[in-house]
Amino acid sequence: MGKGEAGGKPPRQEGLLNFIETNFPHLLPLVQEGGPKLFKKAFLLSFWVEGYDIPPRKIFPFFPFLEKGKEERGDLVVEQLSKAAGALRQKDPKLFETIVEEIEREEGTFPEVWKLLEGKPVIDIFRQESLLPSVLKEAFERLLGDREVEKEMASLSPPGGFQPPPGTSGLAARHREMIETLRDYAALQKNIHSLKRRDASPPKTSRNGNPSMSGT
Repeated sequence: MGKGEAGGKPPRQEGLLNFIETNFPHLLPLVQEGGPKLFKKAFLLSFWVEGYDIPPRKIFPFFPFLEKGKEERGDLVVEQLSKAAGALRQKDPKLFETIVEEIEREEGTFPEVWKLLEGKPVIDIFRQESLLPSVLKEAFERLLGDREVEKEMASLSPPGGFQPPPGTSGLAARHREMIETLRDYAALQKNIHSLKRRDASPPKTSRNGNPSMSGT
């Protein structure tokens, strides 16, 4: 595992390797085969795609070591990686979060994951995303100004599921803030549309030239 290398490994990498070695030792060959950096990305994205019901084979091109052998083998590996990631998120949320942050900083990660969401309604992505800040931010920005989903914005509610403990970055809190912003935006747009309709329909006048009281 390279633990004896001079200077040691960064704490977050050492922490992940220790976790895998202790709890999921059957995944250690993947660390050795793909290297810690690629392993962490596969570890995280395996968990992420499961949340969207994206077929495991969709991420095989990113990780050559998943494509070796039969496709069923790759599916099983993704399932085990996802299970390990879910366990780490529960056991050590801060370590899990540092891995998320590290993977998100890698150039090319966001285009790869966003491409996997092709065909999914943006508002559904926004409702569901609870892991990758970049995906949540992109969905939020695309929703702003989208006239077709304004009514749905008004009914948005915070997602359920995992709630990070105090001391983490609080993606769930940012998600709630975005929901409130979209609700306010939808309400504002509704008022604007209502005013425009009123302006387009001036009050009728009676025969003597005074405003008609009919309909009031």
